Amino acid sequence: MAKRFRPETPHLRLNSRTVECLAYGLLILFLGLWQLSPRGWVTILGGRPLLLVPLTAAIAMFSGPVGGAAAGVAAGVLWGLFSKALFGFHALMLMLLGCAVGLLVRLLLRNNALSALLLCGGGTVAYGLVDWLCNCVLPLTDGALLILWRTVLPNVAYTLVLCLPLYGAVRGITKMLKNRERGTG
Repeated sequence: MAKRFRPETPHLRLNSRTVECLAYGLLILFLGLWQLSPRGWVTILGGRPLLLVPLTAAIAMFSGPVGGAAAGVAAGVLWGLFSKALFGFHALMLMLLGCAVGLLVRLLLRNNALSALLLCGGGTVAYGLVDWLCNCVLPLTDGALLILWRTVLPNVAYTLVLCLPLYGAVRGITKMLKNRERGTG
């Protein structure tokens, strides 16, 4: 039986998965440009927040491993466009983080604020240390320990403060999209 045109809904209805990807993509774009702008955040003790790391973890908590990996690749490519690191480094790291967090939430952990704090915080610490190891220690950069003390650790500490607000923002978007899908919002 062929579909008939309904005059009560003449506008194009978007698929819920498309709307979810669009909402997360806009959030990644907005926060990524804010993170990467030279004057986007106030530096505290030489640290600037790495917003894309906990954002990727938070998205993975609600979208699962595939959605988390896709969000990680998108955030990493955006970050790589403005970074001095090897292009693809951030995309690979955030993809692995998103996939791991999505799998942990799907298989082992509950999706709540405590899990978010542990996963976003742990992911941020791991990301900061791997970034420091690959971009300072392995190339034998002079003063690698000083870079760890003055840059990496303040960045991680600053980011840890913002983990729960980012989780709350992603949770709010997810709840709003589910209400939209059910037709109650």
